[in-house]
Amino acid sequence: MKRILMLVAIVSMCLGSNGFAEESEYKSFDKVTSSSRGYSTYPQQIFGLHVGMGISGYWDYPSNLGENDWLGMALDLGFVLKYQINHLFAVVPEFNFAVSMISRTVGHGSSLYSDYTKKESHTILSVGLPILFRYTPIEYFYAEAGLRLNINFHEQHSFEDVYDDDSFHNSGSSSVDPDWVVNTFVPALVLGVGGIIKTQSKEIELGVRFVLDVRRMEQGYREGSNYYEEGTVVDSHNPTKIFAVQFVFGYYFI
Repeated sequence: MKRILMLVAIVSMCLGSNGFAEESEYKSFDKVTSSSRGYSTYPQQIFGLHVGMGISGYWDYPSNLGENDWLGMALDLGFVLKYQINHLFAVVPEFNFAVSMISRTVGHGSSLYSDYTKKESHTILSVGLPILFRYTPIEYFYAEAGLRLNINFHEQHSFEDVYDDDSFHNSGSSSVDPDWVVNTFVPALVLGVGGIIKTQSKEIELGVRFVLDVRRMEQGYREGSNYYEEGTVVDSHNPTKIFAVQFVFGYYFI
């Protein structure tokens, strides 16, 4: 009888210690899986670099100015701050230096020893300030929409003769028109989608973005007494706006 009671006591102690070990292991496992699922305290904010590059052209170009065959590139380079409200929504402001270079072919000609193509170009340098609202329905995909304010601080309107044979002529020479004037403040609509790559030390975003001005680009031309003198701005009532389709890249420091 004593042997039976002793055996029961030993078995009970073994089962109790085993159950305690299993409970501790379960709690530890639950803690690991909770952290691996990315449960976090919100709001969060991370800072990073932004690069955008793509094609650019003109929207709502007047038919009386000819065929809308303008095409060029739009380049953005700057900084981004992502303010994560919760796991679905974020506010993403950016600060970018932007370049828009758009050109078209306006004619062909011939001179001594070589034919040439005459090109017209518009270049605008600006500071871009987008404020975007980000929706992330799944962990590695996002959609975004918002407004961007372009602050234009330099514009250039030029004509250039590009020669087929540049051994006799310099194709790089161009005549600059100083009378072309663009609006300083031009707001734009921004729409985009993209994907997210996360590691322990960084977060990378790759996406596509569509940008469309909602105010006309051109203010008008200056009417002066000669080539070097600035005069009164003459409003040309040109409703042309700029659009761009860009591939965007974001690199965040976590």
